[in-house]
Amino acid sequence: DFAFKLDWRQNPNISLSDWTVVVYDGKESAVYHIHKSEVGLGPRRSKFLAAKFDEDEHADVTDPNTEVYLPSRVAALFPEFLDYVYSDTLQLTTRNVLALKHLANHFDVRALYKKTDSFVQSDLNLKTAPTYCAEADLVLDEDVQKKAVQLMAENFGRVDMTVITQLPAKMF
Repeated sequence: DFAFKLDWRQNPNISLSDWTVVVYDGKESAVYHIHKSEVGLGPRRSKFLAAKFDEDEHADVTDPNTEVYLPSRVAALFPEFLDYVYSDTLQLTTRNVLALKHLANHFDVRALYKKTDSFVQSDLNLKTAPTYCAEADLVLDEDVQKKAVQLMAENFGRVDMTVITQLPAKMF
């Protein structure tokens, strides 16, 4: 018996990729060859892409391509996002969680959104707040940025000032 697992990292001709996602970050673009069956079905499916697949099914002209525009920090983590959707592989950290949360929200992957939101709630503390401030600024997450700033303000005397002075003034 021969078992073949689809993977977005494989040569698209060998893996029979049937859709392309082009990710723009404002400076560059990256092309990802994906499989509708992997990203449009199952517990980690993207409802956003599934809707695009459905639109394409009903269109007169088929264009197996979706273009998205993302902040550069978010675009850089698109491969990790695809790894999660394809194989449930996920390594959340203070530095990557907000970009992955943004991707989960943009592509409507509810399972990933719940995991990232839960991680932030358990990980946001006085030590991680400055990192969350900086990362939230990069991925345009005003809610987390506000919570991190509030946490630092409430504990101002206990915050490492060397870290605070490196944050952009617009955050305060």
